[in-house]
Amino acid sequence: MYKIFSIYKIFSLYIFLVQISSLAFTQEGAQNGILNIIVRDPSGVLLRDISINLYRDMDDDTRLLIDRYTTNSDGLIRLQLDYGLYIVQFHGTAPNGNPIQPAALQNNALLDDGSGVSNGFGVRFAEPERSELFVIEETTPYFDMASGVGENPKPFYPDTQSYLIEPTKTLEVALIEHQRGRINVTAAVVAGLVLWFLCVVVFIGYYRAKRQYRKDSERS
Repeated sequence: MYKIFSIYKIFSLYIFLVQISSLAFTQEGAQNGILNIIVRDPSGVLLRDISINLYRDMDDDTRLLIDRYTTNSDGLIRLQLDYGLYIVQFHGTAPNGNPIQPAALQNNALLDDGSGVSNGFGVRFAEPERSELFVIEETTPYFDMASGVGENPKPFYPDTQSYLIEPTKTLEVALIEHQRGRINVTAAVVAGLVLWFLCVVVFIGYYRAKRQYRKDSERS
C-alpha cells in the first residue's frame, strides 16, 4: 500500500511539473501584438498616403528594414509585429506637397547610433496592442503626445522639450530595457527546460518504481 501511495505522489508531481513547464513555454511563445501608427496634421486631420519605413533594431546592433508602409484613409498603419525595438522613418511627400524632412534630421537626429540607418523615431513595442501617434507640421514629423485621436495633437519638440516626458525612450534607454526583456525571456526558457528535465527524471523514477513494485508483487 505504501509503495502504491508513493507511486501516486510521484505521478501527481510529474503532472504538476508538466503543466508548469507548458505554461512557461506558452508565455514565451506569445511575443507579438498589434502596433497602430496614426498620423495627423496640427489641426487633428488624419493624413492618408503618408509613407514610412519601418526598421527593427536587431540584437546584433544592426537595423533590419521590415517594409515601407502607407497610411490609409484613416491615417492609420496597422501592423502585427514581434515584440522589440523599432525605428519609424517618414519618407515621401508632406501634406503641403513638399518633401518630408530628411530621415537623417527627423526627431532632432537623436537616434544616430552609427548603424548606417540614421535617426527616426524609436518605438519600444512589448504589449498586445499599442497606438503610436505622430503629427506632421508643414514637412516635419513629430511624436504626438495626445492620448488618442479624440484629443488635439500635442507635438513633441525634442529640441526644446525634456525627454523626462518622452513618448518613447531614447535609443540607449530603450535598448537597455529591451535587453532586460530578453534576459527575462531567456530566464523563462531556462526555467521551462529545467522543469522539463525534472519531469523526465520524475517519469523515469515513476517507471522504475512501478516496475520494481510489479516484481515485488510477483515474488509475494
